[in-house]
Amino acid sequence: MFVKSKILIIEDESIEAKDLKESLKSFGYDVVGIASTGDEAINMVAELKVDLVLMDVVLKGRIDGIEAAENIWEEFNIPVVYLTSHTEENRFNRTKLTSTYGYLIKPVNKTDLKNTIEIALYKHRKEGSLKHNEALFKTMLDSAPLAILLTIGTEEKVEFINSRFTEIFGYTIEDIPDVTHWWPLAYPDPKYRQKIKQIWTNRVKKAVQNQTEIEPVEAEVTCKDRTVRIVEAKLSSIGEKNLVFFTDITENKKGEEKRRKGEERRKRGEAALKKSEERFRAVAESAVDAIITTDIKGNIKYANKSLKTIFGYSLGELTGKPLPILMPKINRENYLKELKKFNKSGEHRLIGKKVTTTGLKKDGTEFPFEMSLAAWKSGNKTYFTSIIRDITERKKAENELKTINKALKKRDMEFRHFIDDAPVAIAMFDRQMRYIAASKRWIGDFNLKSIKLQGRSHYDIFPEITDELKEIHRHALAGSIFYGEDDKFVRADGTIQYLRWEVHPWYLSSDDIGGIIIFSEDITERKTAEEELKSNQWRLEMSMEIANLAYWEYNIEEDIFTFNDKFYSLYSTSASKEGGYQMSSAEYATRFVPPEEQVLVGEEVAKAIESDNPNYSSTTQHSIIRRDGERRFIIVRIRTRLDKNGQKIGTNGVNQDVTELLKAEKALKESEEKYKTLFQSDPDYTILVGMDGVLLDVNRAAEQITGLLKDELIGRHFMELEIFPKEDLGMHNEMFSHLSKGEYISPYESRIYDKEGKIRWVETLLTIIMKDEEPDSILIINNDITKRKRDDDVIKASLKEKEILLKEIHHRVKNNLQIIYSLLDLQEDYVKENSTAVNVLNESQNRVLAMSLIHETLYQSKDLSLINFSEYIKNLTSNLFYSYGSKSNITQIINVEQIYLNIETSVPLGLIITELVSNSLKYAFPEDKSGKISVKLVNKHGEFELTLEDNGIGIPEEINFNTESTLGLRLVNTLVNQLDGTIELNRTNGTQFTITFQELTYNKRV
Repeated sequence: MFVKSKILIIEDESIEAKDLKESLKSFGYDVVGIASTGDEAINMVAELKVDLVLMDVVLKGRIDGIEAAENIWEEFNIPVVYLTSHTEENRFNRTKLTSTYGYLIKPVNKTDLKNTIEIALYKHRKEGSLKHNEALFKTMLDSAPLAILLTIGTEEKVEFINSRFTEIFGYTIEDIPDVTHWWPLAYPDPKYRQKIKQIWTNRVKKAVQNQTEIEPVEAEVTCKDRTVRIVEAKLSSIGEKNLVFFTDITENKKGEEKRRKGEERRKRGEAALKKSEERFRAVAESAVDAIITTDIKGNIKYANKSLKTIFGYSLGELTGKPLPILMPKINRENYLKELKKFNKSGEHRLIGKKVTTTGLKKDGTEFPFEMSLAAWKSGNKTYFTSIIRDITERKKAENELKTINKALKKRDMEFRHFIDDAPVAIAMFDRQMRYIAASKRWIGDFNLKSIKLQGRSHYDIFPEITDELKEIHRHALAGSIFYGEDDKFVRADGTIQYLRWEVHPWYLSSDDIGGIIIFSEDITERKTAEEELKSNQWRLEMSMEIANLAYWEYNIEEDIFTFNDKFYSLYSTSASKEGGYQMSSAEYATRFVPPEEQVLVGEEVAKAIESDNPNYSSTTQHSIIRRDGERRFIIVRIRTRLDKNGQKIGTNGVNQDVTELLKAEKALKESEEKYKTLFQSDPDYTILVGMDGVLLDVNRAAEQITGLLKDELIGRHFMELEIFPKEDLGMHNEMFSHLSKGEYISPYESRIYDKEGKIRWVETLLTIIMKDEEPDSILIINNDITKRKRDDDVIKASLKEKEILLKEIHHRVKNNLQIIYSLLDLQEDYVKENSTAVNVLNESQNRVLAMSLIHETLYQSKDLSLINFSEYIKNLTSNLFYSYGSKSNITQIINVEQIYLNIETSVPLGLIITELVSNSLKYAFPEDKSGKISVKLVNKHGEFELTLEDNGIGIPEEINFNTESTLGLRLVNTLVNQLDGTIELNRTNGTQFTITFQELTYNKRV
């Protein structure tokens, strides 16, 4: 039995809701209810058994249609088809994020409504069936005894893994979202991974070619806990899905491997034992040292040939005899004690050690030997093996060597004492230039305290030694002697030493040259002091020249000044003009000092003479009259001069011309006064900040706006003040950072608190102040723009309000047109027997649709005064084709330039296109004849040309469209006149209307 699908309508316009209900009932659906709010919709879905919800996007109340649809899908799993007059992008994007099954734009075409609902219901049924089958399939896989991994698609995304898979390998689906994650986890070794991948790929390729099952692949898989399992992997494909089955064969493999390895070890052990025995006997018999083996009781079981050589016994005489036969009586008791201890505890103090002891030969002589002892087992029996080396000759040599070393040590100590305490740096080398000895002075002069010298090459210690010096060393080894008095030596680390040195050969007792001795004295400090003295003298002369200083001396006893050429140059004269370099104090005052200041010069000289302070000094300033008549200002610095007995003999000093400095100071003072005046009188809030962010100065405007005195602001960091909002401090800090790096900072807007705690907006200009070519401080000028910002905010708010209002008007107009559209649709049910009346209502609906699309296009536009007419024509013609049954026999051709028109022009033009395209659809192609309808719009230098044509049967010749009484053609002529345009008809090949017009100018209606 056929069961009607139950549909719930959510629409707050009652007429639209009624029209939708009638249309759905005509399609055979059961409309179970109508709701007008989102909350009401959710409640009705909870109460009623519903198959689909037809949901308006914009609803009154607490939640809109999108939020209501989300709740319905999540809670009840019921499909939702959206209805909307709004098509702006952000709202459309919101619907895409929900589980939508369709999206219909008002006015809703009946065909679209029917098709969308049928697709939504079919899709929902299929999804439900698919989910049920998938759940059943995954339950079966999860209970399987094998580890299973299910992948899907060409990218091999992992869709499912069963519990056995996680049990064996430890990995979950979060660890393996796709197959590319599986390979490096399961096979971390790149070489092994590549090998397994290649085997797997080849077997899959072979199976596809031969249409057979994939041969299982055996591999070692690394689990999540880093253990390794051995598995057999097999693939089975179901459409786009691949099932990989893993069989764990680890335990079987381990058992086989254990048996195989045990057998191999046994065979290797037998072969090694045999080979070892052969090798031992060959080595033992050829050994120079004596080798002897005893049992646990100390009886000799084996001895090699060398034992006879050392002890004098034959092998037959020793075999089976107790080992103490080879020991002096004094050692036998200790041996037997250790043997007894070993039998009790298993420990022997000599096992594993090398000891020196005494042996007893067959002829009764004792001798020293070196022995190492080892214990070993053969079956359950324990044996001891000793290796014995006769060291009689070595002991003799050691004793002789001790005597020689004693004498050499004494001589060496005497020689080293001489070297160490030498007042100069001395180093002794062999013929290969390796160190034999070095004095303490040598080690200290060359900073070698942390380096072990003896035996090391001189050239390794000093890699910077030049080829020239190496050549001197070679000649010295041949017998020559060399000297150097003042040589510069550049060290490897770049430091410089100055050395006085000598190189001599030294001779062995055989008169052969044994090496060389180098005597060296570091004179770097003396050389540096000399250079520093020269440099200081030069700097002093340069400093006096730069500072424009003139030196003089005064002899108290003779009352004579002595001057130099620099002094006379300062006074614009020379020694030849003044009669020499000397003159009395009275002559100096008379010639160069103005009369009113001569007393001052005399007083300063008298103070210096009368002072008891041996370090007396003074500074005074006065003017002079140069020989060219110019008055200049000088500073005079005076110090007393003492003889070698400390007696005062006079004074000396310097005179410095400070005329230009005084002028500059005066100009600077005047400039600072001007700056302070401008700074303080500036109406902008001006602040001077150091590069460290500490305030250096503020003007009166800044004091007044913050309500803080200058003393309260200066010395504080700008980030510590409470005159900036905390959230703006980071921005200021970043701006200061960029500025300090030399980057340009454009004026920017920021905020401050005034003295009442209110926010004020300022435009901030940052200027960096340079000093000595380095950034010194930052000048901050804040222009108060609070009033401008408030005015801007008012204007923006007003514009936003008007824009929202205008959009709402377009929306309401479009909704009203929808209501008219629905009323015409409802009216059609009352006249459906009258085809003429039905046709009139359909044409009226198309005209409503044309005007509705105008408002929809404006609602979506960023510019509410213009319409994208190219997009509008495409949407309009598509809707008209749907309206007349989609006409698959007719092809639509749209050739429209990107043109924007105002609403004054768009409305009549849209209605013209609606009438003429509708006429072509109704009359041009009778009996489903095939054909084309084209619409073309071009802009010809401000004049627009609209062409609408079809290749149908054409308009009969007897019809004059200019006087035709039908509403459609009369409406076209009226609308063309409204556009101040012209219309032409061409009947040559079907019907072609060409309309020429210009965009209408908007006329104010109020």
